[in-house]
Amino acid sequence: MSRFDFASKHNPLGEFFRFLEDVADRGRRILLGPAIDVYETETEVVVEVDVPGWHKDELSLQIVDDQLHISGQRKAPAAENRSYLRRERYLDQLEETIRLPFDVPAENIRANLSNGVLTVVLPKPGPRPPGTSINIE
Repeated sequence: MSRFDFASKHNPLGEFFRFLEDVADRGRRILLGPAIDVYETETEVVVEVDVPGWHKDELSLQIVDDQLHISGQRKAPAAENRSYLRRERYLDQLEETIRLPFDVPAENIRANLSNGVLTVVLPKPGPRPPGTSINIE
């Protein structure tokens, strides 16, 4: 429901405000991308990304040093016998890079896609043993 429903459908000013609200909503989704939460526990960092309607074979994850790259691409569903009056629910391309507070070890990374939420669990690097020697070249 729009904040500008006070205006009737045939009121030009009300239509203009609804148009501005629609443009702002679309722009927010394009500029900001999906909603993302990143939090940490004692042993891991967890990244949660809202990707409703995406399938795991349409998404790709990569770790490069201290960055998690999330990308995806999918084809738009056929619009058979449809003439859209408003279309906001479809995102055909996804590119997100999340900088993490440390370089991520490649082993033991887990990812799960459930109910439209992609969850990536990244283990924190273990502590270095005290007194680790460093060679000077």
